[in-house]
Amino acid sequence: MRLSSAFPILGFALVFAATAASASEVRVWGDTTQAPAGVFAVPAGLTTAVKISASPTHVLALTSAGAVVAWGDNSKGQCTLPPGATSNVTAIVAGYLYSLALRNDGTIVAWGDNTYNQISVPPGLTTVRSIHTDDRASTAVLTDNTIRMWGDSAYLPPNGLLVIDAYPISPAGGVAIKSDNTVTQWINPLFTTFQPVPAGLVATSLTNGGSTSLAITAGGTVAQWGYTQSDNTAGFPSGLSNVVEVTAGGFHCIARKNDGTLVVWGSGAAVPGIAPPSSWTDASALSANNYFTAGVFGGTRPSAGISTLTVSTTSIAYGTPLGANVATLGAVFPGGAAPFTYTLVSGAGSTENSLFSITGSTLTAASQLNVDVPTLSIRLLARDSTGLSIEQNALFTVINRPTTDDSKKCGLGGAGIILMCGFALLGCLRRMKRMQ
Repeated sequence: MRLSSAFPILGFALVFAATAASASEVRVWGDTTQAPAGVFAVPAGLTTAVKISASPTHVLALTSAGAVVAWGDNSKGQCTLPPGATSNVTAIVAGYLYSLALRNDGTIVAWGDNTYNQISVPPGLTTVRSIHTDDRASTAVLTDNTIRMWGDSAYLPPNGLLVIDAYPISPAGGVAIKSDNTVTQWINPLFTTFQPVPAGLVATSLTNGGSTSLAITAGGTVAQWGYTQSDNTAGFPSGLSNVVEVTAGGFHCIARKNDGTLVVWGSGAAVPGIAPPSSWTDASALSANNYFTAGVFGGTRPSAGISTLTVSTTSIAYGTPLGANVATLGAVFPGGAAPFTYTLVSGAGSTENSLFSITGSTLTAASQLNVDVPTLSIRLLARDSTGLSIEQNALFTVINRPTTDDSKKCGLGGAGIILMCGFALLGCLRRMKRMQ
C-alpha cells in the first residue's frame, strides 16, 4: 500500500517505446526522475501484448501466446521468469519486487522478493480463478468463490465470505465483489482513516491500488473510496461514463472508456508526463503505479461487456438426479478475454437458482429435479478475465413430466386410481353375491 501524501515535482518526461506497425504496442509514460529507469525500456519486438501490470519497480506484459514478458528493476529477481511463466499463462500481476502469474490449469507461479512471504503461495491451490496484489500482499479467488490471502495481509477476510473477485489492501484488509455483485470490504479497525464502501454499491468490476478502491458499475460509471488522505482522489471527474477499465497509482488514476480513450485524475494528473497525449485513443489495456503508467495500444480492444452468454441446452428431463450435468455454459466476448467464470446470481428470473450449482463452466443439479412445473428459470453471470461481465436469464423446458402418463389422464392422480379400483372391487363383490 502506498500512503504517500506529497507529489515531488522534479521534472517529467513522456517516454514510450515505439514499435513497427503491429497488432499492439506497449507504451510506458510518467515521471522519469522518480520511477525506475528500466520500466520505460519496453523490450523490442513486444507486439502481441494483451494484458499489462505495473508495480513501483517493474512491468509485466502477457502476450496472446500466453507468455510473460518482464522488464524494469530486477534487484530481487522479479523480472527473471521461471519456466512456468513462459507459456500457458492467463493472468499476471506485478507486486512490489515480486511477480505472480496464473496458469491455465488453475495454478500460480510466483517469483521475486519473499520478505513478507509474498511468493509463498499457499499449497494446494489448483483451482484459482483470479489473482491480485497490493505491493506486498496477494489474493487468489478460487472457482468455489472462496478467498486465499498471503504476504503482508495480517487482517484476513471473514470466514465463509464467497466472492466473484477480491483485492488485498495491504496490510489493512481487502475488498471484494460478492456473488450478487454488491461490494464489500474488511478493514482492520485500527485503520480508522479508511472510508466504508459507498452504500448500495453494485459493481461489475473492481480494483485497488494507491490507497484507493475503484469500482465500475453496469452502466460504466465509476465509484471511488478508500484512504482519506489518498492523493489520487483529487479532481474526480463528474459524469464519467462508458468506462470498461480503471487503474490506480499512488498519485493518479486512469480510466479506459469503451472507445479506447483515457481519462486521468488525481494530484499528479495535471503534471506534464502523467497524462498521456489526447491523440492516444486506442488503448486496450492499462496499469498505473506510483510515478508511471503502462498501457497496451492497438490490437483487439475489449468491448464494454461480454456479448453473449450461451447455455448448451434449453431442456431438462424431469427427475434429473442430484449432481448430474445439466448444461455447459459459454461466453462470446469480442476481445477474447478468456478464461470466463460463471455464477448464479439473484435478480429477475432467478426463481429456481437454488436447484442448481456451477462447477467451472458446467451447470449441475443441486437436488433431484422432481419438479412438476413446465419451465425452470435461473439467472447467470459470466465474467471475463479483465473483470467485464454480463448477466442473463436462462429458461429450461422440463421434459418427460409425469403429467402425460395414464395415471393423470382425465385429471385422475393416484387417489383417483385407488378410488376406481375400489368401485371395481365393490362391483365384483355385488355380482358374486347375486350369483349365489
